[in-house]
Amino acid sequence: MVITLFRLIFEIFTVGYFTKSLWDSYLNVPDISKYTLWGLLIFEHTYYVVFFMGVVYCLYLMYHKRDLFPSTLLYLLIFVFVSTLLNAILIRIFAPSLVVDASFINALFFPIIWGLYIYNSQRVKDTFVVPYYPLSENDESVVTTADLEEVIKQQ
Repeated sequence: MVITLFRLIFEIFTVGYFTKSLWDSYLNVPDISKYTLWGLLIFEHTYYVVFFMGVVYCLYLMYHKRDLFPSTLLYLLIFVFVSTLLNAILIRIFAPSLVVDASFINALFFPIIWGLYIYNSQRVKDTFVVPYYPLSENDESVVTTADLEEVIKQQ
């Protein structure tokens, strides 16, 4: 997960997403409507933003060994699988002159393999067991500011 996060950040800065030449090249793709291409780009960038936030959230859950981690990661992997498949279908329908490369197949196998591992692994079920306990108003173990002020006044 950490490697995935750093890979995403590395790709953003090495591909040159922030250069004018890259964005100008998107306007000159032959046989594709400008609006179709921008729609595909908006879909892909929305996917990357959601994926990035999902990875960060899953890393937080993983390091705190929260019981939500396996199900959250499974939902994120399903999202990755469906989005990758949908992206390839949309490219094939609306932009047939663009080529879907072999990394598409790798992008489909990654969530399948890890999803099956997360779903079936007893080690995962035994590791991520820390539940979330919300603080209640009647919880006597919680020390409030008013309690601290009272203790200071008594001294």
